[in-house]
Amino acid sequence: MLGKVAIIGLGRFGRALAFSLATDKWPVLAIDNNMEHVEQVSSFVDRTVCMDSTDEAALANVGIPEMSTVVVAMGTHSVESSILTTALLKQLGVPRIIARSTTPLHGRILRIIGAHEVINPEQEAADRLAGRIVRPGILDLQSLSDDVVIGEVSIPASFVGKTILELDIRRRYGVLILAIRRQPSSGSRHKTKRQLELTIPRLNDQFTSDDILLLLGSPDDVARMSNLD
Repeated sequence: MLGKVAIIGLGRFGRALAFSLATDKWPVLAIDNNMEHVEQVSSFVDRTVCMDSTDEAALANVGIPEMSTVVVAMGTHSVESSILTTALLKQLGVPRIIARSTTPLHGRILRIIGAHEVINPEQEAADRLAGRIVRPGILDLQSLSDDVVIGEVSIPASFVGKTILELDIRRRYGVLILAIRRQPSSGSRHKTKRQLELTIPRLNDQFTSDDILLLLGSPDDVARMSNLD
């Protein structure tokens, strides 16, 4: 059963997150103190409320304590409100609080008062774009540490028609294939990456020309895979 998610703050980031979750069929409660922002998401989320999220009684009345995850998505003009809201969510016992920070200091404060995860979407997007510019063959890149990344690369032409077992990928290239994004067998040939099916590879599965590999390895090894012919 899907958990219930609330998003507090419906600026550009909050609206985009609400749309993505709704597209994936997650039940979303969207909250903002601006009715215009609320109306912009009302057509695709389960429930909307226009309210002040620094009001503890109001948070309790709309069912925030029953949520499995609450995202505090407020931006640069609502730093004080995001801090107060996060503190109230902690008091209400929300099991997973994800808070958006706008500066390193803001992020530290959010962690101190109870946020389980702190994100900075602009910085994360900039880091990922920088990685794609530096390594143009990599479709997406996320760092787990200085030495380990998860990267998505298009299938090298020399891999098409062969299997993981034949290619001995782990030993020869130093990377682990976590999953493969590929066209559904009965689907359109023109799906976006988001619409491709994510499958767990088997040793004897043959690669196809449309496959996208989700790799775990060092930055250099993943970059090397993206440059193979």
